[in-house]
Amino acid sequence: MRGCTGETKDIPPEDQLHSYISMAVNVTLPEQREELVSLTTGALKSALVNASEESFKKAYIDKKYDFKTFEIVSRKDNPDSKEIELDFKLVYRSWHAGEAPDRAPLLETVNRASMVYDHGQWALSRVESLSSSFEWEVGLPMDGVSTTGVKPEDPPVEIESSREQNIEEQKQREEPTEELKK
Repeated sequence: MRGCTGETKDIPPEDQLHSYISMAVNVTLPEQREELVSLTTGALKSALVNASEESFKKAYIDKKYDFKTFEIVSRKDNPDSKEIELDFKLVYRSWHAGEAPDRAPLLETVNRASMVYDHGQWALSRVESLSSSFEWEVGLPMDGVSTTGVKPEDPPVEIESSREQNIEEQKQREEPTEELKK
């Protein structure tokens, strides 16, 4: 980045990461893809450059965000190269365009960003999710979920998930019957 005096000024990797995230969540036009590309390198840059218009629109334009916090949790410098790993925490709400923002869960994610010094600036090369959790507002009605007969004072009922049931059914199909064992 050039300052007012025309000299090149390095932007710290933490600030570049913050710039990328701020830019990514505020994209409103397809032409802004180039701005994101300028802050990336490697596989992430290739993914942005090669994404179809529709994929880019779904990922960046049709998603809406309300950020609560952005915090760098840790920094690990790699002394053998111009690469830095930044662990960061985000707390935010996210929803698709046209949905009610007040129905969106509060998300908390911890991610690891790999930043590489490339062509005179720090650029984001990879983001890896380390953990995530979400919190729905109490009493928020969820589409397709019936609460008929559910009383808040009743103890919770454990429900076997369909995934667990499918695994159990698959095991039963794979086990030979007693007649086949003979």
